[in-house]
Amino acid sequence: MPLREGLKREIKSMLSSYYGDVDFWVETMETNNINMITSGTPSFRSYEDARTWRSRLKSIIEELEDA
Repeated sequence: MPLREGLKREIKSMLSSYYGDVDFWVETMETNNINMITSGTPSFRSYEDARTWRSRLKSIIEELEDA
């Protein structure tokens, strides 16, 4: 069953806002600091883990745009 258009827009908007936070954290903080300020985001063992999370999030948002 496909997502209704309004829900798809809401999901994209929420994920885009979250992406903005993650992007800011990755660009301005060390991994330990990111882990200390988040509660729902998985803990990152390395800076590369954080960058991978950010990239995956962006990919999901782009996939939603194409769906």
